[in-house]
Amino acid sequence: MPSSRKWIKYLILLVLFLAAATWFGFTRMKENGFDWEKFRAAMLSLDPGWFAIALLLIALTYAGRAIRWEAMIRTIAPQASFLRLCRAQVIGFTAVTLFGRPGELVRPYLIARSENVSFSSQLAVWFLERVFDLLAVLLIFGLSLNQLDPSTASHVSPNLAWVLRTGGQMAALLGAGACLFIVCLRLFSDATLRLLTRLLAWVPQSIAQRLSGLVEAFSHGIASTKSNTQMALVLLYTAIEWAIVVGAFYAVLHGFGPTSHLSLWDAIVVCGFVAFGGVVQIPGVGGGMQLVSFLVLTEIYGIGAESASLMAILLWLTTFVLVVPLGLALAFQDGLNWSKLRHLPSEAKSGPAAS
Repeated sequence: MPSSRKWIKYLILLVLFLAAATWFGFTRMKENGFDWEKFRAAMLSLDPGWFAIALLLIALTYAGRAIRWEAMIRTIAPQASFLRLCRAQVIGFTAVTLFGRPGELVRPYLIARSENVSFSSQLAVWFLERVFDLLAVLLIFGLSLNQLDPSTASHVSPNLAWVLRTGGQMAALLGAGACLFIVCLRLFSDATLRLLTRLLAWVPQSIAQRLSGLVEAFSHGIASTKSNTQMALVLLYTAIEWAIVVGAFYAVLHGFGPTSHLSLWDAIVVCGFVAFGGVVQIPGVGGGMQLVSFLVLTEIYGIGAESASLMAILLWLTTFVLVVPLGLALAFQDGLNWSKLRHLPSEAKSGPAAS
């Protein structure tokens, strides 16, 4: 009963915070001439069926991430539980939504604890996952730029024009770096491990023992890159994962009156810009998906400010926020709270999962 009351208290606080943030944002928009009647009309045009499809697709992405994680840890945790991995994905992305980047530690920590593997190895898996996701984002963004009319850059704001001018070169540079990193892991990971082991001989023994354990655990975490079969599976799961994300974007856009005319390619453009904006901090814009969504819809597709604002909110709710209630329920069931999340790194190093 106490844990149930605690869960309800945190959920009420979250709802109040979101309500206050929404009221503040809407008040500022009203001061700037925001037309609430148009906003209301746009809201009424939302097709609940398409929105439900988008929610289902996003729910599938958490299962997809669990399957991909299982493929990456198969060599060190062959009996990993799909349900436990799904649970960790949901709680982890809830932590990211609520607490930002510090919440990224939650998934590797929970998986290390539930599957009885080292925290360092799961940090390596998380890092690999980020590299594969980066490659997918850059591919989608490259397709987005390829679909745009070159004249588009002439009538957009300077902030978005910067993306159109330099985004291709930046995407190519980042993509080449990510591919080079994966190739180096496949070809030189054993040699690098031997070199690091020899270098540790020059370090005091007490420190060397701890560092050697971390190096070995990290090498276990990247073991999936050495197997052609596992590498192919991870690449395939990554492609499917992001195809589902694009499908969710298309479902939201198609089920919304003002954007229902946009095609699948347009959904790829919106998804590409939003995902790229989340990876790269655009000058004057930042990486917030709501703002990037708003700019793309208004300046590239000519969608009204009221409709674009609502669509940005819908995309944010679909891809991030709607998992939060379930994630909070699962987290509090596991006895997790903000204080524990703050101390995850030290707890992971001192706990059994770090050994």
